[in-house]
Amino acid sequence: MSFGDYLQGSIELILVAAALGFAAIGLRGRLLPGWSGASARLAEVVLGLSLLVVTLELVGVVGLYRPGWVLLASLLVGVGIGAALRQPATGPPLWAPRVSPIAMALAVAAAVLVAAHWAMPTQTGLDIGMYLPNTTWHNAPFAARFVQEHQVGALHFTEVLDLTVWFYPQNSELLHSAGVLFLGNDFLSPLLNIGWMSLCLLAAWAFARPYGSGPVAVLALALVVNANMLLLYQPGDAKNDTMGLFFLLAAAAVLVNAEAHRRWAAPGGDAAGTSTDAAGRLSEGAADVRGVSPAAPRPAVCPLVDPAADAPTAAPPNPARRCASALTRTAAEASRKNNPAVSFFASPGW
Repeated sequence: MSFGDYLQGSIELILVAAALGFAAIGLRGRLLPGWSGASARLAEVVLGLSLLVVTLELVGVVGLYRPGWVLLASLLVGVGIGAALRQPATGPPLWAPRVSPIAMALAVAAAVLVAAHWAMPTQTGLDIGMYLPNTTWHNAPFAARFVQEHQVGALHFTEVLDLTVWFYPQNSELLHSAGVLFLGNDFLSPLLNIGWMSLCLLAAWAFARPYGSGPVAVLALALVVNANMLLLYQPGDAKNDTMGLFFLLAAAAVLVNAEAHRRWAAPGGDAAGTSTDAAGRLSEGAADVRGVSPAAPRPAVCPLVDPAADAPTAAPPNPARRCASALTRTAAEASRKNNPAVSFFASPGW
């Protein structure tokens, strides 16, 4: 591929992302009015990725999986939806307490540390290519076949003994194939998982943001994504576990934010922002969140949260902090109590 072809493919990818991002912002403003900050950005990322997956599937299922058709379809979908939803709906704001500078600094430091650890195997993937078993077994072959055959409907017979591989979900491979489609190679594929990891940290912050516990959630998730099981096998490769983790966290975050928005809205107000898809997948979590009385007293303020922030008179109980506390305690046990900082953040006071 010449430099001109590579530049053209990069510009086309940027146009696809910009068009679908425009549509995602419009959809978020219409479906989740009043949302702001990390919670709104997370919802927009999920909506934009959903639009991209559906667009690629519709173009590919009719045998038109080529750069020109994908670009045209993305522009039509993105600009059409974004223009139709330029005027966002109105709704009460999603309140969130201010976070102290110390808490923000700790969360940023944890995120930078994890990113640095993930960057090293990612660089290896860029230098010598992706080589781990699942990638060469089905992740990368599925993505390549989409581009080679210009369609996404056929089965790919990558395994003669384990026939279930033929029917694996392939949303991750579809996104990998988009980079291959426009650039002519899999240069972007080793970079995707570090991007999914970053989005996981965003989802963790958004999950606990309505209760001022965003830094705690980021620190807890940093322990998880920096564990050897993920660090050794995800960055720099085409495995899809990190992508699945992100969408699980995003579904939980949307659910918790929607519930907090509903509780803090005016009496009788519309519970805008409730995700029926996320509620269906996380019904047990929904039952736990909704099973707490709205009139319950506000729990003690986390020492990393600025206590000077104005709060509603009847703030809801904090399932996000309970979940983050459980996650940090589990991670602390796994660390064999060798890290005093982990013990501090996993203490029952959180």
